[in-house]
Amino acid sequence: FYLGVFQVTQHEYEQVTGQAPSHFSAHGDAQEKVRDLDTSRFPVEQVSWEDAVAFCRMLSDLAQERRRGRIYRLPTEAEWEYACRGGAVENEPFYFGASLSSYQANFNGTYPYGGALPGSYLERTTTVGSYPSNDFGLYDMHGNVWEWCADWYGEYLRQDGPLRDPTGPRTGSRRVMRGGAWNYTGKSCRSAVRNGLMPGNRYKIVGFRVVLLVEGG
Repeated sequence: FYLGVFQVTQHEYEQVTGQAPSHFSAHGDAQEKVRDLDTSRFPVEQVSWEDAVAFCRMLSDLAQERRRGRIYRLPTEAEWEYACRGGAVENEPFYFGASLSSYQANFNGTYPYGGALPGSYLERTTTVGSYPSNDFGLYDMHGNVWEWCADWYGEYLRQDGPLRDPTGPRTGSRRVMRGGAWNYTGKSCRSAVRNGLMPGNRYKIVGFRVVLLVEGG
């Protein structure tokens, strides 16, 4: 599968939907905090799971995307974590290794993880791609904003042997989000950390990225 290199930006979201919902934007509630900053490449936030699914549908319906046979959707939780780990051989909490500092991701750097030194805390989102990518070339898989996934949040059913491409429970009340956010601690940004929200909720800490379907995907 192909996963977006970046979280969907404010500019991209507005281009597709005509909406500009973000808290950290020129017309958002935190406009004073981002005054004189170009937020067009900040991740879109204050979008619900339902908004993210609608974006994927609208993007897929664009004439240029339909001509190329491109279809977009949210990643499954399993796809997201596989992509986040970036092909790492060792089972480390981050694709950087066992620790996380604010030089590596946008989170509350006063609470680093794994012995990293305390660092800065922006108290906001920031331009996507501002920090190093993982070995798959993906940016901001830790921090900036939580990312919606397609799955319902819940426990995976136990079975003999490993699960292949699991998609989680068939029903639920919350949808999965992964990756941590700008105001969370380093511990909350670990690759394996799971969280969930009601699919209609909108918060300034939650955005998303998309999957492009390929043949058989």
